[in-house]
Amino acid sequence: MASAKREEQNEDAKQAQRLLKQAAYGDANKARSALTAADIFGSGCDTTTSNCCDNTASKQTTTTVAAVQLCVCAAGSAVTDVCLNPNVALSQWNNGKTGAPAAWQAIAAHCSGKAVVNEPEQLLEQTVTEILSSLHLNGNALYLGAYVTTSCGADQTSGFCVKYGSDNSGNMATVEGQPWLQKIRQVIAGLRKSRQGSEKAKQIKARLAKLVDEIKTEVSLAKTLPDQQPETAALPVTAVAAAGESCSTHNTNKTCTEKGCKWKGTDETTGTCEADETKGTTQTSAVGTGKEGTAGTNSEAKKCSEKTKQEECKDGCKW
Repeated sequence: MASAKREEQNEDAKQAQRLLKQAAYGDANKARSALTAADIFGSGCDTTTSNCCDNTASKQTTTTVAAVQLCVCAAGSAVTDVCLNPNVALSQWNNGKTGAPAAWQAIAAHCSGKAVVNEPEQLLEQTVTEILSSLHLNGNALYLGAYVTTSCGADQTSGFCVKYGSDNSGNMATVEGQPWLQKIRQVIAGLRKSRQGSEKAKQIKARLAKLVDEIKTEVSLAKTLPDQQPETAALPVTAVAAAGESCSTHNTNKTCTEKGCKWKGTDETTGTCEADETKGTTQTSAVGTGKEGTAGTNSEAKKCSEKTKQEECKDGCKW
């Protein structure tokens, strides 16, 4: 979840508006009506218009979208409605950076539309694709806009265009190095990553919600089941306890000891007969019958049967 949130809130996505303003106007803190030539163009732009629309690998001049629009749409000496046809015709832009701010404001006044879309990164990507697909190669340069000759001077004699140094194979390095293009692509990547992170977060939340519901169902089901007491086996009466109950029926020392019990008393008849715990399971009886237990009887019989001589036949045995 944390990883998805980081993707959703990546820095490029959060700074998308600022990056787009920089791509469009050069300065994200300025209104588009207050732009200077330095905001719109790179340092290679001077008072010659064609120099402001010419880019090489080492010299970027049309660094903003505003600069591209000026080179493609500004009025020439005879053609003034390349992109716009206002009631009052646009004035010719023929003095490079000197007249750039005024020429830009005249065009910007007609750029008031705002795109409202659910996935702006798709619109941006589509727009970039369409712009780049309209580039055409001539000699060792790529041109965007209405190209006429080798220079783009915002005039019908040279062309209303932007020139990008290249080679005869159409190398795009100069184009790809344009600051405005790089910033827009940065925004596209950031917004796409954010959307993917958002979708991941939604999927994780959905799985967690499903898991919680399943747990709640299991808990509710458990509450409806009857209580079941564990079955416990009856504990057996120990031989010692049974013997204790049998021994207690003897009231003389002689009968007590003859039955393998222990006599505790002061004389032959005064005392109590108790089980001899050292003899373990041999001292058993049928509890509750009022008679000597069969186990005890069997034990006595076995004891006597083991006597093989008359002089050994003692302790209650008979020869």
